[in-house]
Amino acid sequence: MYYFIITILVSLISGLTAKKLKFPSPLLVGGIIGVSIFNIFTSNATSSEFNKFFLQVISGSFIGSTLGKDEILNIRIIILPSIFMILGMMIVNCFVGTLIYFVSPMDYLTALLSTVPGGVTETTLMAESMGANVSSVAMMQLVRSIGSLIFFPILIGFMLKKNGDSEVIETQKYQEFPHKILRVFFTLVIGTAGGFFGYLFPSVPASQMVFSLIFVSLFNVFAFKCEIPLPFKRAAQVATGSFIGAKVTIDTVTSMNQIVLPLVMLMLGYLIFHTLLALFLSKKFNLDKGVMLFSCIPAGASDVALIASDYNCTSSYIAVFQIIRLISCIIIFPAMINLIATNLFI
Repeated sequence: MYYFIITILVSLISGLTAKKLKFPSPLLVGGIIGVSIFNIFTSNATSSEFNKFFLQVISGSFIGSTLGKDEILNIRIIILPSIFMILGMMIVNCFVGTLIYFVSPMDYLTALLSTVPGGVTETTLMAESMGANVSSVAMMQLVRSIGSLIFFPILIGFMLKKNGDSEVIETQKYQEFPHKILRVFFTLVIGTAGGFFGYLFPSVPASQMVFSLIFVSLFNVFAFKCEIPLPFKRAAQVATGSFIGAKVTIDTVTSMNQIVLPLVMLMLGYLIFHTLLALFLSKKFNLDKGVMLFSCIPAGASDVALIASDYNCTSSYIAVFQIIRLISCIIIFPAMINLIATNLFI
């Protein structure tokens, strides 16, 4: 318990320092760097079962709270493009992951999880629950997430000669729960209940996160507007920094030279194939090119939305596509990867 508190403090201080230095996703990136350094030199960084449960509940609840009535209406409108997008990303995931498996010492499961176009936290939790190399997956996913937020907007800026107007989708107003504090409280209660329910299904990867997402999204659609405020998301980022950083050891550092090529292949593969996928979807379904380019960025949904607004690309389609991608990476991709990894190259 003593070292766990120290680990959390190191993650928090490092994250705040990274924020001062204007790092991308500073609390997460700074926390990982700080705790990793702390663990490399002391071997005392530690996480806990509560920390893992907290991460899964907050992550699932946060994503579930973004899936409401408006998003359900949008899903009905863009169901076919969404299916094609997920199928395309699954193909890219398998193709790039397989290439990395052949050119690196990673086992096939680790290589496939390293190339999942999901969140760093969610994928790392999956890696641990499925028995993959957590530190390798975390390192690959962190670089992929940060690289996507840096390189994709630069590429999109060159590709967009002019900003097209995106189709506007009519939205419905939620029946607001009387007080924000009560909304947050009940969201946390519902998400936590989903997390405990997930313990009944240990065979489901990251089951606590999956059922927190399901429970909160159902309440969000049929009952009242659920909400996870920004401080909880930031706390989850600090906790994630401690969780991932504690997995980084001196052995991880000495083996970094073995994943330089996989990292390069990962970023080039995603830049090329996700851009081609976005252009294909835009042309086939007559959707705005800028919207689809931002919708196919494999990074945080909230981060992508903020970047897209800088390019005057504010269509609600982007958020819907990003939510669908995240949910698919949590629910569909692990089952696909587990099926493939247990039948190939074993």
